[in-house]
Amino acid sequence: MFWKRLFRSKSSLFAIVILLIILFVAIFAPFLSPYDPTEQSLEFRRELPTKEHPFGRDPFGRDILSRIIYGTRVTFVVGIMGALISIFFGVIFGIFAAYYGGRLSSIIMRLVDVLLAFPYFIFAILLVAIFGPGLWKAIMAIAISEIPKVTRIIRGATLNIVNSEYIESARAIGANNFRIIFNHLLINVSSVIIVYFSLELSHVILGVAALSFLGLGAQPPLPEWGLMLNEAKGYLMIAPHMSIIPGVFIVLLVLSANILGDGLRDVLDPKLK
Repeated sequence: MFWKRLFRSKSSLFAIVILLIILFVAIFAPFLSPYDPTEQSLEFRRELPTKEHPFGRDPFGRDILSRIIYGTRVTFVVGIMGALISIFFGVIFGIFAAYYGGRLSSIIMRLVDVLLAFPYFIFAILLVAIFGPGLWKAIMAIAISEIPKVTRIIRGATLNIVNSEYIESARAIGANNFRIIFNHLLINVSSVIIVYFSLELSHVILGVAALSFLGLGAQPPLPEWGLMLNEAKGYLMIAPHMSIIPGVFIVLLVLSANILGDGLRDVLDPKLK
């Protein structure tokens, strides 16, 4: 029933197909890439698309198609690792705040309020300034910036069920807190976690790409899409293909992840059935 309802939506099916294609390209990048993504050819800098180089060349004469193909690997690692970190800590803080309440909830939520008072991207830039530039440091910065939002959402979802009759029954038969949290609360908010994971995937990818565009994320010669935009920003008028191509792939991947998140919400939310 889950898969039937999900595939019934044409937009969700489109998003799944796009994500599977990008995942396939990421896995088999060494076999699909026509050239070495770091090989430079300075005499052909900013070359327009040709038969041999369908996406043209970048400011250092490197094949853009090869860098896009290898960039799918970097982008998937960025999205999955960042989403896992933010979801993991956000779920822990959110469930604990809702279940235990009292002083623990007040401390966690006041800290969340303080962090949410900072503009999201400014806070990420502040963290990168503390950690230093680099891809993994940018992933950590974006993931930490996302934790307060995840905490608030998971806490709200847990509060709806923490006083349910089956939770009271579990307490009455002597179930300990660990069992109630993992066997009852976590299971019942799993649909929210799944949906928000797909949305976090797009948030992290877009955030790290933006940091790389500012020179705070991935560093040369890594084939990362945001870094490719950074390297091409000075040639928009004479070689627009260098900016358009990675930009289109970023938009396509982020859009697909968001559409899939909406589709999962429609399927997993019992109120919408």
